[in-house]
This record gives sequence, structure tokens and C-alpha cells, in this order.
Amino acid sequence: MFEELYEAILADLIAQDESAPVFKHFIERIERQRSLYEDERPYRAESAHQIAVDYLASMTDEYFLAAHRFMCPQSSHGVEFRDYFDDLR
Repeated sequence: MFEELYEAILADLIAQDESAPVFKHFIERIERQRSLYEDERPYRAESAHQIAVDYLASMTDEYFLAAHRFMCPQSSHGVEFRDYFDDLR
């Protein structure tokens, strides 16, 4: 799942698809934060590989799973959740 998501993120970065989650949920936030500290360097100027790795590293487990479902809809991989109370029904 990591490999598939990494490849999807990298493709969005290379295509410079500013509607993609990596831009909307990550790069734009980083650039807003940098501006508060008078850091004018655009984060998007970093290497695509580094941004993809940073984005993946920032994800919670739940966000990772949702991102994978959203960005890799054709994947045969996934996680089935079992509710804590399933055994009580």
C-alpha cells in the first residue's frame, strides 16, 4: 500500500496537479506555515521524492488508509476494520 500511495503522490507532484491531496492537504499548509516565519522558499520547490516522503511520514494511520482508498481506487490492497463491539452483536 505504501508503494502504491507513494507512486500516486509522486505522479501528482510530477504532473503538478494542484487539485491533488498532496497539494491541498500538505504543500499548501506547509507553505502557509513557512510564511508565518518569513520563510519565502516555496516548499513545492523541494524534490518530488522528498515531498512524497514527507507527506507519507506526516500521515496518521487513519489518514493513510483513507488516502490510499482515494488515490489508489484500483488497488487490490486494503484494510478491513472490525468494530470493537462486533463480537457482542
